[in-house]
Formats: sequence, C-alpha cells, structure tokens
Amino acid sequence: MRGVLMMAAAVSVMATSAWAADNQQAVKVTAPPPFAADANVQPVELTKVVVKLRKGQPWARIGYGRSCGDVETLTWQQETKDIDDSYFNDLFQGELAKTGVKVADGNLFEDVSTSTNLEIGAVIKDLSADFCAESRKSKREIGAYAEMTVEWQVYDRLKREVVVRMETKGVAEGQDYSSAVVTSISDSAFRENARQLLSDPAFRKTITASVGLSQAAAHEAAAGAPIALKTTPQSRAIGEAAGSVVTVFAGRDMGSGFLVSSDGYLLTNDHVVGAAKVVKVRWSDGVETLGEVVRSHKQRDVALIKTDPHNRTPLTLRRGAVAPGEAVFALGSPMDPQLQNTLTKGIVSANRTLDGQSYVQSDVAISPGNSGGPLLDEKGEVVAMTVAGVSVRGAMVGLNFFIPIGEALDVLALKPQS
Repeated sequence: MRGVLMMAAAVSVMATSAWAADNQQAVKVTAPPPFAADANVQPVELTKVVVKLRKGQPWARIGYGRSCGDVETLTWQQETKDIDDSYFNDLFQGELAKTGVKVADGNLFEDVSTSTNLEIGAVIKDLSADFCAESRKSKREIGAYAEMTVEWQVYDRLKREVVVRMETKGVAEGQDYSSAVVTSISDSAFRENARQLLSDPAFRKTITASVGLSQAAAHEAAAGAPIALKTTPQSRAIGEAAGSVVTVFAGRDMGSGFLVSSDGYLLTNDHVVGAAKVVKVRWSDGVETLGEVVRSHKQRDVALIKTDPHNRTPLTLRRGAVAPGEAVFALGSPMDPQLQNTLTKGIVSANRTLDGQSYVQSDVAISPGNSGGPLLDEKGEVVAMTVAGVSVRGAMVGLNFFIPIGEALDVLALKPQS
C-alpha cells in the first residue's frame, strides 16, 4: 500500500510557523536486542492496520526556502478506515527478522501465517510531519521529520483474547529525499514504532511463552533423545476410541490428532501444526487444553504435541503391515470442528511406496480436517494416521493415503512402553 499516505493528502496554504529546528534533535529508539538463538519464539503476523486520522485533519507541513518560511499544509482526506496491511506487514516482518523471529520464507506453498497463533493489529492514532524543500519549483527535499503514534494489540487466537495492548510513539527524520518523501519518512516512523513494540518486555514475554513442559520432557524434546510413550495396550470398541481423538487448532488451520501416551503425548501431521509452537486441543467431550509442539518431521509429515490428557486412555498402537481387504476405520474432524468424532469405514486398498515413502492406501472416507487423525483396525488399534486424499474438482474419490504408525514412531524417536 505504498503511497497511501500521499494519496490521502490534500494541499492547502496556511500561514504557520516554519519547520521546527529542534525536531532534528529527536532521539530514535534503540534497536531491540535479538532473541537468543535457543529462545522459544512464536511466529507472529501483522493482520490488521487501521488509520484513525479524521477527515480534514492537518497532518503535515511543507516549508519552502532556506528558512522554510513559505508553508503549505497537508490535510487527511479519507475517513477512518482499515487499509491494506500487506505493505505495513512487510515493514513489520523486516523488523521481526532482525530480532530472530520466524517469518515467511517466500515459499508459495507453505505460508507461515496460516499457523500463526499470535496476530497483531496496529491502530495509527496520530501522524504529524514537517518537510523542508529548497523551493516550490524544485520540490527537492532537504529535511523531513515525522511522528507517528500507534496502538498495538496482540491477539491470541487460542485464548481468543487480546493479551497485549500498548501504545508507542515513533519518530523519524531524514534529508535529501528527492522523491516519495512522504512515504519514506512515514515508513521510517512506522518502523520506529515496531522497534518500540519489539523492545517491550510484555510483548517479548508473550511471544516466547510456553505452555510448560516438564523438565524431563523438555530435555528429551530439545536433545532429540528417544521419548518413552506410556501406553496401555488393550483392545477397545471402535466407538470408545473417540475419547482419545482430538481436534487440533493451529492459527487459522484445523486438523485432527490422537493420544498415544498416558502422560499427554499426541500425534498429528506436521502440516496441521505448521510453524505453530503452541496449539489448542479440543477433546471429544468439548474440553479444551493448550499443547506444545515438541517434535516434528517435515518430510514424513508427522508431529508430536505435549498436553494435559486429563486421565484419558491412549490408543493402542499396532506396528507392522496391514493386509489389503482388511477393514479399517478413520476418526477425525472433517471440514468443520462441529463434525468432531466423525467415524467412517473402509478397507485397505494397498500398501504403497510413493516418492520413497510408505503409505497405506484405503477407500475409507476422509476430508480436510481429518489430517493427523488415526486409522484403526477392527480392534480399535491404530495402524496408520491420515495424511492426504486425492480429489477431483474438490470431491474426494476414495484414493486416500495414511502414514504407517510404525514409521511415524520411528522418525520421531518414540518408544512405546507398557
């Protein structure tokens, strides 16, 4: 949205004071310190920008001549409104990257924002600027100064509340702006506000917050050491398995998952959690808990979440191949969270190797939202986990693929122990 400030301005001549010389003495914000390399920093995204300047409000002065005494004033010409945040988001993400916060890498197929839990809104409450030019004819800028006041709101999608609210005032100055001076100086003022936000202790604490693993689990996750799963091998009725299957919310995305250990470890897909470090877990009875993504394997598309299981019983895991023709059942949350605990039945169509990876192929019905959910045999034991299905013009056609549970365990270094 480059140029929006210039497009929103109209010029009217006013007799007013010259460009304030003491403006040049303003002290800029010190660059925020980078986060430690091992800090558990959550990805964030600027998703909303609102300009609250009044229509007709004077917001900038341009002074001409060596003394800047020939002055005209710019007035704001738009009503209070939301604006395209993509441009400001680029500025904001640039400041984030300097501190070590994860940002999108430009991969068109993997948008980090889809799994961002913390969303940031910016309300531009005030903007004032002074510019000094050599003459009305040349318009060559020889000095510029701007102040911008921003109210920041950090929204936690999992908690559904604003967790940080603060106001900053950024200043910027420059010389020898030959073109686009209004945009350039306002960009600098916005960056200064972003740096103040990134320096704020409450903000930094919020984006590095953890749901709190036990010390042993945290050490195992960090070290990549084998994690022992506290399992209780037992057959159970298919209908009872739903109590151990969850809906996983990661930013705007939703998928499924299932309990594999009595101390709260859940399995799901890597593409369900994406870049999120903290997710929300909804159990079959509607109870919601927070979970931390402690381990993932992008290529095999599996991830491990740690949460409070509230004394629920993990599903029994069955390693080894399944036979074509064997009856299987998929459990998950297809399409909509309100459809949680949907159970479908099919058969094993084949065991496949695609792009060097093993899959169970089945005609059991699945839809988006089933990803990460379990594929069960007739004893209610997990033989695989949902990962993908083939669709034609948006309709699933019964060519669905599942990750063998043994491979999911192996790549995440998980060791079931009864």
